[in-house]
Amino acid sequence: MTEGLYQWVENIAFYMVLMTAALHLIPGDGYRKYLKFFTGLLLILLVISPLLKVAGMEKTFEEVFQKHTYEEELRKIEEQTKYLKEICPEDYLPKDYGGNNPQQDRMQEEEIAEEREKEGGEEYSE
Repeated sequence: MTEGLYQWVENIAFYMVLMTAALHLIPGDGYRKYLKFFTGLLLILLVISPLLKVAGMEKTFEEVFQKHTYEEELRKIEEQTKYLKEICPEDYLPKDYGGNNPQQDRMQEEEIAEEREKEGGEEYSE
């Protein structure tokens, strides 16, 4: 019990030192308020973590967080899938490969013209 309490106080002290160093490294006051808010939330979690362990809520809290994270990742994947279904791959391919992208075709033609200029402009010495 005493060792757990000592570890808890040590974690809070280390966190406070790290937080203070981070606040001093941030130039200007623009991001300082956001950093203080975020570090304050972390400090609250750090302080109540032993209480959650005693009450048996630590696992429940972790499960809720994992569920929320999973749902957020699933939502992002669904959005990306929807976007990929909406785009037409042929719009990004040159005509040589079955596409209909005039900008890509122009770029290819310019590259070919540049290569021909280099070949024509080079002097051959044997």
